[in-house]
Amino acid sequence: MIAKLHAIPGPYCFSRDEYYRLGELGFFGESRVQLLGGEIYDVPPQSNWHASAVEALAEFFRMAFGGGHWVRVQMPLDLSPNSVPDPDV
Repeated sequence: MIAKLHAIPGPYCFSRDEYYRLGELGFFGESRVQLLGGEIYDVPPQSNWHASAVEALAEFFRMAFGGGHWVRVQMPLDLSPNSVPDPDV
């Protein structure tokens, strides 16, 4: 007789609303995190080189596209119910 194997549950899939609520409750403390595909990831601190490159790229886009466009820098982007990335630019 073959015994039925029980499925091992995978990681919990957080929703965007749950992610924001956890942030409001202070669950992440001072950690920088992002919600990607329902999973919450720690984001490493930025180096000076990275910050300089982000600012240079943002300034390039502002000049290239002019005042009629908005260049978002490191802001949340709600793309789906289970992802809230913070793209650099």
